[in-house]
Order: sequence, then C-alpha cells, then structure tokens
Amino acid sequence: MQSGTQRQAARGVAHGAAASTTRSSDAAARAQALGLSWADAMALLAVLLWGLNFPITKQVMTLLPPIAAAFIRSGVSSLVYIAVLGITGQWRLPERRDRWLVILLGLGGMGLNTALYVYGLHLTTASHSGLIYTLTPLFVFASSHLLGYLRLARRDLVGLALGLAGAVLIVGAPVLTGQEPDGASLAGDLLTGASALVWGVWMMLAAPLLARYGALRTTAWITSAGALGLCLPAAPALLAQDWPRLPWTAFAALAYSGLLAGALAWLLWYVAVGRLGAARTMVYANMESFFVVLFSALLLAERVEWTALVGGVAVVAGVLLTRRGRGQQSG
Repeated sequence: MQSGTQRQAARGVAHGAAASTTRSSDAAARAQALGLSWADAMALLAVLLWGLNFPITKQVMTLLPPIAAAFIRSGVSSLVYIAVLGITGQWRLPERRDRWLVILLGLGGMGLNTALYVYGLHLTTASHSGLIYTLTPLFVFASSHLLGYLRLARRDLVGLALGLAGAVLIVGAPVLTGQEPDGASLAGDLLTGASALVWGVWMMLAAPLLARYGALRTTAWITSAGALGLCLPAAPALLAQDWPRLPWTAFAALAYSGLLAGALAWLLWYVAVGRLGAARTMVYANMESFFVVLFSALLLAERVEWTALVGGVAVVAGVLLTRRGRGQQSG
C-alpha cells in the first residue's frame, strides 16, 4: 500500500505529465493556427545550420588552407549524397546527353563557387560573407531576365535596385569611410559576391537537370563532379598538412561543414520544398543572414557596422519584393 507521501508524489507526477501534455497540445495548436508544420521546422533548421557554418568554416581556415577545407566539405557531402541514393535505390548515372552539362556545372559551377566562397570568407568577416550571400536570388532573377526566361515588372526593378543599394552599403560604405571592421576587406567581399553570382547562375543552368532527375540526384552528381575538380588543386595542401597536430575541434568543424551544413541541411531543405513548395520554403532562406550575424558575434566576437545591417535589410527586402506575386506560380 502506498504511503501518503508516495500518493502525493504520484499525484504530482500525474499532474506534471498532464500539464506537459497540455503545454505540448497548446504549442501544437498555436503552430497549427499559424499554418506551421514539421516541414517549416526542417526549412528553418537547414537555414540555421547554414548560418552557423559561416563562422565555423572561418575558424577552421585558421588551421587549414582554404582550398583543403573546400575539398573536404565537398567530398564529404558528395559521399553522403551517394550513400543516400544507394540506400534508397535511386542511384544511377545521368543520361548520356546530360553528362557534359553535369561535368560543366560541377567544375565551373559547384567547384568554382566553393573555391570563391572559402577564399572570400577567408579574406573578409563571416558577417559580411553571410550578408553578401543574400544577393544570390537577385542574381538568379536578373540572369533569368537577361536570358529571356522572365519579364521584369516595375516592382521587380525596384527590388533589384534595393538589392544593389544594399550591396553597395555592405561592401562600399566601409571602404569609402575608411572604417572597415577588423577582418573585413574589399577583396574578400568581392570574392564572396562572385561566389554568390556563380551559385545563382549555375542553379539557373541546372534547372533542366532538376526537372528531369530531381534535386537530390542532380545535387549529388554536381557536388561529386565539383569535389573531383577540387581534388587536384587541393592535393598539395592536403599532402603538406600535418594532420596529427590538428586539434580535435578542427576535425569536428570539418565534419559539421560536410555532414551537417553540407549534406543534412540540403536533405532537410529538399524535404521542406517537397512539402511546402519552393516559394514558401525560400522565405526561410532570407533568415540565413540573421543567423550568420548572430553566430559570428557569439563565436568570433565580430562587430557589424550599421551600414552593413541596413544593407542586409535592403537586400532581403529586394528579394521579397521580386518574389511577391510569383509565389503561387513557383509554389
């Protein structure tokens, strides 16, 4: 027979469990009222992982040459993609007519983008790099217009102008005022901008492959080709590196970059796009710069000048403006 204390404890546990269940139900109800789902959580987690990757990669490049870090990330990510395709029975080579395009996008798109990204990040602050990368959708939008895929409305021109003004504030204002933050440089900002441009162009050129084969297989092929392209330029740095002397934190950072920010984040993103549609999912991508600035301040003690923050807001506003009215079509 239970004592009074035991009965009180049992009632307390039951009360706590009921309260916990009620809180969980309330939270689920609030999320449902907002129209949120697990797919929204996946998209947000993917963006958070990408945002954290900027300061982590920046830090690991104090111990490894940038090109070595780029190759390891691409190599690890491609191995994960291939493993997932093999386990799910989806692995097969692209059709003969598409193989040269895959190689071109892998070497000239993914490989070049990754190299520009790591060298740009190495030469500037993680915060600047993250803010500049928000320009990618605008590069895609402008390139699509130049190639005749889209017609620009007045609203689109305003959005592109906002994005350009934001980029000038992020990159140009510190140079003109002579008040560049510690670790930032014009060369690094320009390399990062070039990386975002290459990323946007290759994503647009990869559209036929994405339509025929799906996002996962296309990304696996292009990432693998890009990793192979980085292998030769990275070989001297990899061979010269004194691997036993690296601290465990360096290996943890490389694993995070390749496994979590590289492979897992993209897998989460693909699931979210499949459930939510491209338009709704891409709204979360605009939060990446916020996470980059936040984690850079926490992990690297970076300080961001107010002009860069205003510029980042202008870029995000420009991206949202160019997408307004097209959401139903793309979603």
